[in-house]
Amino acid sequence: NNHLGAVYKFFVGTDCTDCDIKTDGTDKFVGGLYLGKSDAAGKTFISGASNDVITLNGSTKGGIAGTIIKVTAIGSAKYAVEGIVLASGTVVTPFADA
Repeated sequence: NNHLGAVYKFFVGTDCTDCDIKTDGTDKFVGGLYLGKSDAAGKTFISGASNDVITLNGSTKGGIAGTIIKVTAIGSAKYAVEGIVLASGTVVTPFADA
């Protein structure tokens, strides 16, 4: 794989109400994202084995301005994901399958 070690950083500068970070469908995410709220409450979500999309909705799935996500190519069909995702309301996982 010629892109091993490639790092992609995503910074949300303004609230992102309908944003997806997607792989090609074959590649999957491994790792997790911490969704934090302004009241200091938050939760960590771990990607599932089949997850290839991170969806930000500007509230419960995160994507509020200041969100930072880093994705690193770590192996054949695998991307490590980590980040601090700013959210509101009752947080839910931003990981999904395409």
